[in-house]
Parts: sequence; C-alpha cells; structure tokens
Amino acid sequence: MRVKEYLGNHKSLAAQLLSNTALVILSFIGILTMLFSIVTSPRPDNLNPNAIYLDFKHSLSFLVGIGMILTIFLLATRRSGYHFVYYGYAHERSSFWGRKKDDVLMGVGLALLGAILGVLGTLLTQYLTRK
Repeated sequence: MRVKEYLGNHKSLAAQLLSNTALVILSFIGILTMLFSIVTSPRPDNLNPNAIYLDFKHSLSFLVGIGMILTIFLLATRRSGYHFVYYGYAHERSSFWGRKKDDVLMGVGLALLGAILGVLGTLLTQYLTRK
C-alpha cells in the first residue's frame, strides 16, 4: 500500500476539516458574511449614497467575516510547506539543477524570446505610426 493511500484512509476529523475544499467553502462563507453585512446595513438619509455605512450589529458580522478569511489564510499558509517527503538516502537525491535544468533553461529562453518580440513590436508600432 502506498503512503498517500494509507494517509488518505486514516485522516483525523481535524485533517478533514482543514482540507482544501473545506477551506474554500469557509472562505466563501466569510466573503458572503461580509457582503451581506454591507448590503443589509441601514443607511441614514443624510449620508453620501456612495459611502458604505455599517451600524454596530452589521459591523460585528463584517468583523467575523474578516476573522474567518484571516484564519483561513493563516491555516493555508502554515500547511503549504508540508507536502514534499522523500524517503531515501541523501546521496540518492538529485540536486536542484539536476531536477530543474530543463525548466530553468526553458524559462530563460522564453524570457529572451518575449523580450525580442516586445522590442520588435515596439519598433513596428513606431514605424507604422510615423507614416
């Protein structure tokens, strides 16, 4: 049995609640809470129509929504670095350059191609607008 399958079958309740799907749903609920508090807040007559007004009750629900979003952001950033596990000896691991050489060379090549096309596009635009 693979490690990923084993861990997938033995998730705790906290791990299931902190899955990516649950975090997206909770962040959506936080955003909806903030939007509903803004939309349903009563507006005084003498206030600028373009201004956002929150009374005490609606400002509390807005702060709850902000708290939810910040908590989800912190949880997502804290667990983002725990996904790479390598079981083996240190001398068996390849270096960064050995693993990413193709990606780095392709990135540099495409950056140069983009720079050349940008310069050619600028020169062509200047030539065509002079006539």
